[in-house]
This record gives sequence, structure tokens and C-alpha cells, in this order.
Amino acid sequence: MISVRIHNFSSNPDPTYAHEDDAGFDLYSNEDVFVGGSSSVLVDVGIRIDIPKRYEGQIRLRSSYAKKGIIIPNSPGTIDSGYKGPVMVAIRNLNTYQPFHLKKGERFAQIVINELPSVNLVTVSKDEFFKEKSSRSNRGFGSTGNF
Repeated sequence: MISVRIHNFSSNPDPTYAHEDDAGFDLYSNEDVFVGGSSSVLVDVGIRIDIPKRYEGQIRLRSSYAKKGIIIPNSPGTIDSGYKGPVMVAIRNLNTYQPFHLKKGERFAQIVINELPSVNLVTVSKDEFFKEKSSRSNRGFGSTGNF
């Protein structure tokens, strides 16, 4: 188990697991936010987080908000270990005509802490790259037959 330091500068509770086996810590809005139809805003969650080296924080929306037409446009948002600033979550209202109100103190997002592998990218020639055949098509999105 790793320890991750946080500084909570809000009146909200510290991020917590809602259930013992949850993947992410719940995050709370640190402000009342109105999101107009087809608009996006940044929401302050009132914390700073000190993510250890070789780890990342992934910001995800709580699933119940998708039913309301709310998404995180860059989901999952990544917080690198070098970032120590305030955590902000971008949310977007997909509903064109109905504004969305996020109340201060409302649990709306979560942060998942993941360990990162060390990766070494190796540049190779086109011939070397395609030397091994793949059972997957090279046509891109949905190319395995779903579309």
C-alpha cells in the first residue's frame, strides 16, 4: 500500500472510498456551479494531491451523472506526479436546453491512483514494425467488425 498526501483546503470531507472495495476516492465540489446547455466548466474540488513518482491520478465522473447528460470531456483526466496545484475537474453538459446545477459539497467525481510502468519507446523501420503479422485489421476504429 502506498500513502498519498493531500491538502484539503475546503469545508468538504477528505476524499474517501464509499465502499471498501471501490477503485476510486470520491471527490466533492468546492463550489456551486451552473453549467449551461452544451457548455463546459472547471469545478474546483478543494484539494491538492501529492502523487508519488511512477504513479498517476485519473479523474473520472461518478456514473450516475452520465444519466443526467454530464460528462468529463477529457475522461479520464490525468494528474501527473509533478502537479501540486488545485485539482479541477472539467465537466460538460450534453443537454442542449437544460442547465445543470452542481451543488457545493456534492460528490460528483472520483480519483483513481494507478502505478505506472517504466516504458522505453524504441524507433524501428516500417519493415521491422510490420514483420510480425497481426490478426487485427489496420483500418482503425471499429475495425474488428462492430461497425
